[in-house]
Amino acid sequence: MLFLFGVVSVYTVTFLSTERWLAVQYPFKYRIAISSTKVKVCVLFIWVLSLLANAPNLTEMSPTNDFRTPCQWKYKNYQTREMVATLEILLKFILPSLILVLVLLSLYRKFYHQNLDSSIRPHREKQLLRMCAATSFVVLICWSPNQVYYLLHKLDVVKIGTNWHHMTVALALSTSAINPIIYYVTNSDSSLSPVSYLETEFPAFPTGPMMAEEAQALQPGLLDLLQEMTDRLQAHQNQIAGAPPRASGLQSPVFHGSPTEDYDEWLQKFQRYATFNGWTPDQQLNWFVMFLSGSALRVYQRQTDEIRADLDALYKTL
Repeated sequence: MLFLFGVVSVYTVTFLSTERWLAVQYPFKYRIAISSTKVKVCVLFIWVLSLLANAPNLTEMSPTNDFRTPCQWKYKNYQTREMVATLEILLKFILPSLILVLVLLSLYRKFYHQNLDSSIRPHREKQLLRMCAATSFVVLICWSPNQVYYLLHKLDVVKIGTNWHHMTVALALSTSAINPIIYYVTNSDSSLSPVSYLETEFPAFPTGPMMAEEAQALQPGLLDLLQEMTDRLQAHQNQIAGAPPRASGLQSPVFHGSPTEDYDEWLQKFQRYATFNGWTPDQQLNWFVMFLSGSALRVYQRQTDEIRADLDALYKTL
């Protein structure tokens, strides 16, 4: 039962990293598909999977039938113990570690190799990379000694109960305490941080600003890039329609010229919203272009209210 909580911690880290990877790779599908119900299902799935990962250990032991009190357990043959050890290490350590490493490499390639000639490195991207790298490093370092020791024990090379064994167990279980600290440090400007929770539950609690000042700054150069793309699209549309060129700073076409939404103001809102959700510059630009060209009309109709609500909540924290 003790190791069950450790396995739950490892699987939780793996699922969180995978969830962030999905949000980066498929932001639109992720945004539409995610819900609180699905999050609860994932949490339940993590616990069920952790129980199943610990289940093979029960197959290598059987109770004695010599009428002793209390009942004693005996290990089965050597081959069974070897198979169980291999299966447990594969499920508890190797597969989660492999997923974490692949996610980290994929995010690194996504953020640092898609625009080699660009100097734009948004704070949110670096923050996400640091989080995934730190959690992956902790899982690998803290669990490797225990899993190696466990395998050697199953092969009758070492014995459990020694000081070295207790040290490896303590190191492995320490991930349950280290990972929450990592998530807090790398997401200190997030609404999920303990500081933000205290500010929400106890408004008078002196916790300071929720978001760091540098996190509020707009990404350098991105607004200019979006504005340039907007002007080109607008000029192309005017050319097709035979209309005269229109100056920069027009009202947003996706809001149908609403007098309450200046285009530049909406553009800044969009950029802040995208940064808050961890979108890369390419993803922001592609989504923005689809918005203006009308190919994302269905997504817009489904998400307008949700986007506005998120923006309102975000501005309350700025």
